[in-house]
Amino acid sequence: MSRTITRKALQTLFYTTLTCPCPVTEERERALMQFFLSSKEEIFDFQEVLALADKNPAPTPVHLFRNFYVDRKEDSRSFAVEQQDVLRYFASHYHFERSVSSYNPCTLCCHASAYLVSHMLLPVTLEGEGRIVAGTWQCGEYSIRFENNVLLPGAFRKEAEGSKLGAIHLGGIVTDLTPEEAGFLNRRLEDIPEFLLMASESPAIDSSKLYKERNHTQQTLHRVGRHMEI
Repeated sequence: MSRTITRKALQTLFYTTLTCPCPVTEERERALMQFFLSSKEEIFDFQEVLALADKNPAPTPVHLFRNFYVDRKEDSRSFAVEQQDVLRYFASHYHFERSVSSYNPCTLCCHASAYLVSHMLLPVTLEGEGRIVAGTWQCGEYSIRFENNVLLPGAFRKEAEGSKLGAIHLGGIVTDLTPEEAGFLNRRLEDIPEFLLMASESPAIDSSKLYKERNHTQQTLHRVGRHMEI
């Protein structure tokens, strides 16, 4: 039995977790990131990742992704997770519905539409230099400009360093994208009518102002800084 995940797919899964208020303890977050950053491997044993995540008191994005992924497999005893599988998960009906179910208006200062749109993985064209950048999502008649987003260290592969096409999740640029991957994400998102309705209501989103009790951009920088030089 072999269950594996590529380095790029695992990085995208973990980087997305760093932008999200999901119930992952700091101890588990540190353990997962240390596991990833201390290795130079291009292929990881997914069972090792899951074993680390299992020590968290609540299900983590690793568990949620795993459940989504294996439900699509005829035989879940062996599998090989690739980047497109992680992209599919974060742009899926499943992820959108979980975001809706976890929405808490008491903790958010932005409109529900802005938050729920931000919680999906969107392809954006980046603007600016440095760690804090802007980005624009364009899909047919829909367009959203995102401000105050954190470009996570190493999100772009060396061969993509000149590219301006990346994926945003809750104000974090978590991976580079090829044009084909950007189109793949948009096709998934276009298939969620509720998402499109909310996108039409959110022409501009300031990622620093998603939550009432904190500056989300600074919070993301703080979490990323636990593990990497920023």
